[in-house]
Amino acid sequence: MGATEAGTVSLLNTASKLLRHPSLAASAVFFMSGGAFALGNLLLARTLSVTEFGQFALALALFNILILIAPLGLDQFILRHQLNPDTRLISLVAAFALLMGSAVSAFIVSLDALSLMEASALTISIVTGAIIVTANAALRSRARTLWGLAFTTGASWMLLAIGGAALLWTPVTAAGPLIVFALGNTIMALVAVAMALRHQLSGVPAVKKIDWRETSSLLGIAAVGTIALQVERLLVPGTLGLADLAIFAVLASTAIFPFRLLVAGVGFSLVPRLRRATDLRERRRIVGLEILAAGGLALVATIAILTLTPLLVPWLTMGAYHVGYGLTAAACLNGLSKLAHAMATAILTGCGNRTTVHHMNKLSFAWLALACAGGWAGSSLGLAGLLLGVSIGGLAVSVPTVILAYRSLAR
Repeated sequence: MGATEAGTVSLLNTASKLLRHPSLAASAVFFMSGGAFALGNLLLARTLSVTEFGQFALALALFNILILIAPLGLDQFILRHQLNPDTRLISLVAAFALLMGSAVSAFIVSLDALSLMEASALTISIVTGAIIVTANAALRSRARTLWGLAFTTGASWMLLAIGGAALLWTPVTAAGPLIVFALGNTIMALVAVAMALRHQLSGVPAVKKIDWRETSSLLGIAAVGTIALQVERLLVPGTLGLADLAIFAVLASTAIFPFRLLVAGVGFSLVPRLRRATDLRERRRIVGLEILAAGGLALVATIAILTLTPLLVPWLTMGAYHVGYGLTAAACLNGLSKLAHAMATAILTGCGNRTTVHHMNKLSFAWLALACAGGWAGSSLGLAGLLLGVSIGGLAVSVPTVILAYRSLAR
């Protein structure tokens, strides 16, 4: 075999590995579930009044944030150490989630943003959602990828089913869809716990002693990661106004959406694979393929977004919104900066020791602070300036995070 043929075979083998890469497969599933989430919302928007749909959207946003915070980092603790969860740990997570969900729901009711019935359904969804996240962490650590993807994206498919049923059922208030959503999450939580208890690792004890210093660091990282995805939505109304928030919402659904899928895919698959790696060489190989897969896809996405977004947005919105190439480029940089930080964070979570995780927690809060400061400073230049400011502020912290990640692979 000649050098040219050998090179071709090597290239084909590399391409084959990339196409079978877990992060790409996860991103594809997240893409479909993201479409289900969007379509379910649109169907409910067609059947509910503006006020009632706003209440449902508020409850759904709180659900998505709190189910990742309520486990208090125990899900990441299980994922990092491949521990066997038991009923005691699941009950502990449920108790934390109940306290947090009840407090938030009571506050929302006091503001007349939700009715008591709607808030009760939200609380049940938060508790069962936190249980699903915790049980799912155990399944992911055992390479139960299909089950992991099913439980991770289950809420989106449930939302699509509720939206489709609403076309025939036509709910009057948000209470009905929220109650069905809570019931669906309860069933899914029971299945997730049963699966986690069934697929126990032999020779591995259940969680007996919890390192709360480590879990608090992991909680901080998870909380910042969750808020980081929404940081622009928090900054735009106060600095630019609702008109720019509407433009950003369109931009997030077109130019930024693909990068968020990549972030979700990387976070889902990279950490458990690194934890299962038996030596440093295997971890480096995993990270190398991850960079090639996510980086290559991000490059293709950037080219496509820069080319198509300014042309598609006016067509998709029937001329209501126009997005220029400068704003599109700022959105791409915003997505790329978050992808770089997410990958470094995943490497540190998978490879780092307790001290490294503690430093990473501090850097995560620094990322959020500098991203907010950068966005606020850049808002004087409009929405593009805000997006650039968030990106530059985040990248300033991503540099030391990447260095930490590199060192974790060097020893």
